[in-house]
Amino acid sequence: MKILPLTTIFSNKFFKKTKSVLTDDDVSRILRAYVEEHRTLAEISNVYNTHRKNIAKILKACLSEEEFKRSKSECYSTSVNQKDRKLRQVKTWKERNTNWIPPLARSKKAIDKMLLTRSANYNYKPEKNFGSSQGTKNGRYIKIADCQLEEIKKLISENLSINAIEHLVGLDRGKITRTILEQNVMTREELSKYLRKKRQSFPEWKFEQMLISSGIDYTAQFSISFQDNLKKRRRVYDFYIASHNLLIELDGKAWHDVAWCKSQNICEKHISKIQNAKENDLFKEKLASLNGLIVKRISDFSDSELQSVILSLS
Repeated sequence: MKILPLTTIFSNKFFKKTKSVLTDDDVSRILRAYVEEHRTLAEISNVYNTHRKNIAKILKACLSEEEFKRSKSECYSTSVNQKDRKLRQVKTWKERNTNWIPPLARSKKAIDKMLLTRSANYNYKPEKNFGSSQGTKNGRYIKIADCQLEEIKKLISENLSINAIEHLVGLDRGKITRTILEQNVMTREELSKYLRKKRQSFPEWKFEQMLISSGIDYTAQFSISFQDNLKKRRRVYDFYIASHNLLIELDGKAWHDVAWCKSQNICEKHISKIQNAKENDLFKEKLASLNGLIVKRISDFSDSELQSVILSLS
């Protein structure tokens, strides 16, 4: 093993082109990390923020072919042993954590791949990556609490939408649907029908509860049909109050407020569709007026604002 200056290993033209941050003192450190500490090329290149080809060029220039190959085999065997050790740690953690439940069969391959990837990370802590035992913090495969499961069953029996259940229980939509399947609350076909039937948003559900408690007669998801190029089409409105000849639309920010979407970093593709949504709203207002109906739009979903609307209908 011989220590050479960088000017001997690389040309000046090369260093100007790559703007390398290596110095002559780094050569001895790189050799020691590779030969004595058995670090791989990838690990060394990450430390010095340079491409692994540059590290390999330094090693090949300073080491004989035999020394280079021997160190390479030692690095490889060390990295394999580290990988096996991390895999055993993950397996032990899964056995000791009774709250961990196996994923569905269709996603098992993806989870195995994720565990292999994360096991290579020296700072890997499964309890942090998998979330809390209540399943409220990124806990995709953590069992939820029994009280939450009972609450989900109760809300489904009341025929609430998944969107409303999501807000009331405090779990994301995907976790609720997985729990329904894993706990055999519904079959996959029944859940699919339920999701198609119940598309009511949380503000719509809240407003509906106010209408019921106030004793106001209403029709939810009221539709008006019309002819378009000899085809029968329809437009759906959130609520119809027959006593006031009134249609009520609850306009969420996601489809009606461009400034809010930009503040939430929603993709431009979605924002471009908001213009189409506005044109559809104008068409729905025109269609309602042709049928002698008035459209009232609500964009503020605070309890006080919704309550004032209820009072005006009473």
